[in-house]
Amino acid sequence: MDARTGAVLWRTNKAAFPLLARGHRLLALLPQVPGTQGWRLGVLDVRSGVILSKFPIWGGGGGAVGDGLGSSTGMEAFSVQGRDYVVWRSRRTHVSGAYMPQRQPEPVYRDSGMAEVDLFRGTLIPVSEEMPDRSLKIQVNPEGGYHTEPFDVDGVTAVASTDHESGKVQLVLRRTRDAAALPDVVLCEPPGGSVGVQVSADRRYVAGSCPDPATVPRYHYGVVVHSTVTGERVGRLVSAAWPAAFVVWNGLLLYFFPDSVHVGSFSAGKELFAWPVKDLRYHGPYPP
Repeated sequence: MDARTGAVLWRTNKAAFPLLARGHRLLALLPQVPGTQGWRLGVLDVRSGVILSKFPIWGGGGGAVGDGLGSSTGMEAFSVQGRDYVVWRSRRTHVSGAYMPQRQPEPVYRDSGMAEVDLFRGTLIPVSEEMPDRSLKIQVNPEGGYHTEPFDVDGVTAVASTDHESGKVQLVLRRTRDAAALPDVVLCEPPGGSVGVQVSADRRYVAGSCPDPATVPRYHYGVVVHSTVTGERVGRLVSAAWPAAFVVWNGLLLYFFPDSVHVGSFSAGKELFAWPVKDLRYHGPYPP
């Protein structure tokens, strides 16, 4: 998609999940080869969708990303000091519909793998080191709400929090530089309803989402974005969904909600486009 216009540039059923873009190349997970164990990755041209190269089957992943009941498989790609990596993690356990206290707990099987990839040379090299989970941990506040673990950006240490005090709720960005505390930034103060605070993928921005009173009873969210480093407000827009993950790009907010991807404009103050994404809900049978 062209995020500026909403135009569809191309579609393909030859790739299953996008993972990482570098220049005009896109690393993607390709459909599993029948009768094989492992993952097949490929490099696509982002302008046309043409597959430029395919890597040899790699890893021991026997399922698929989005597997159903009793299994959880994830794959992500990331860059470290200009080098690109891909990692997969899988967790499988038996699921039973009946409670049997005399039975021993079922074992949990875990597996993972990591490789360095070069999208231009078309190489994939497995590596042995473990890459820690880079997601921010969420902790519950004793008085209600939650906060992120501290994270660092350009010498600033920040925490994003939903605070519940004396019946009042605030979404707050707290920051320190070295030993000095910086002024707190109140993202929004919701009158009621569900709220959310989220940190951008590059951690340079924090978004607070509060119900917009002008859209009651079928309310939308006022999504307010501030800079993590300066605390300054970047912009606000109204959306039917708050960001589960997001980036800020050229005055636009590109954000993901569990079943759709959205693009919103700060200058327009509203969502511009939305596209449905792959449905990963479990639709299979349940144990009796």
